[in-house]
Amino acid sequence: IYGRGGDAADAAFDAIVALTTSLDIPASTMANALATQVAAGALGATTAFVVFGALSPHGSPVNAAVAGLISGGSITVAALDAAVDAGQYSASNAIAVLGSVVPGAAPGLRAEALAEVQALVSETPALASQALPIFMGLAVSGDHALRLVGREGIEALAAVAPGVGSAAFLQLLSYMPVP
Repeated sequence: IYGRGGDAADAAFDAIVALTTSLDIPASTMANALATQVAAGALGATTAFVVFGALSPHGSPVNAAVAGLISGGSITVAALDAAVDAGQYSASNAIAVLGSVVPGAAPGLRAEALAEVQALVSETPALASQALPIFMGLAVSGDHALRLVGREGIEALAAVAPGVGSAAFLQLLSYMPVP
């Protein structure tokens, strides 16, 4: 009903949020139902982010659904960026989503997701500590190219938020062999 728009859309939106907020329907169930509609093409990204944004205070289940849609190609990183710019989805939740997308993403999607992480951190430096684990995971990868990407990402985060550089250094020390 919500996806079709019209006079019933506002009532459907209110019902979705009310049922999930009151915990009558778990956030994971509602987020997955919305994701199914998006993946099927019945609900567009812009419309979906209005609902995902309202449900985003529930955190992980909603972010996991959005990450699955991005990884599966049903929603783009650009659509996530537009939702953040429109105030429909928080930058912090977007970082969490992209952090879930990066590890298993194909190189093109990974590059796009990492560029978005950098852009979000540049706009809001306080997000640098939340973004650091994404780049740390790459920096300690067995793949040389990913290690370079991770290192460059850490350096970029440190340039935006200087305290992140020391945190990254301390975390990297735990990966160094002890003689």
